[in-house]
Amino acid sequence: MRINREELAWAAGFYDGEGTCYARSTRRRPQVQLLLSLSQVNVERLVRFRDALGGKGRIYGPIKLKRPSPPQWQPVHHWYVSSFEDVQASVALLWTWLSRERRQQVSRAFRRFLAYHHAQAPQWKRRAFVRKQNQITTRAQLKLVV
Repeated sequence: MRINREELAWAAGFYDGEGTCYARSTRRRPQVQLLLSLSQVNVERLVRFRDALGGKGRIYGPIKLKRPSPPQWQPVHHWYVSSFEDVQASVALLWTWLSRERRQQVSRAFRRFLAYHHAQAPQWKRRAFVRKQNQITTRAQLKLVV
């Protein structure tokens, strides 16, 4: 699929106004997950947005609120991307046209995600040590070996 710059610029503006990026964890899933999402009543806009990103993401809905809502409220459709690689690729495509506030939101979400996964790494990895033939060597010493 070919990517169109004008469509990407439109998608970035649409995402900038309506979308969000966050790192979340739930009780059922304690690990942190990185997500890009966008909600909209008009599903055609979400399809156009997904197509502008080269087909990345998934659209689901319509979702109707469970609680009583005013009669003018309409069911909502959602687009989201949750794999780290697809979030990273989507952000890279939109980055040029995103506002400073949205870039900061995306950066905070990535930092939270990476901090969690860094903290979950084995302790010897976090301290930048490598296990080699029952000997622990720092990165600086490894550079001398390699």
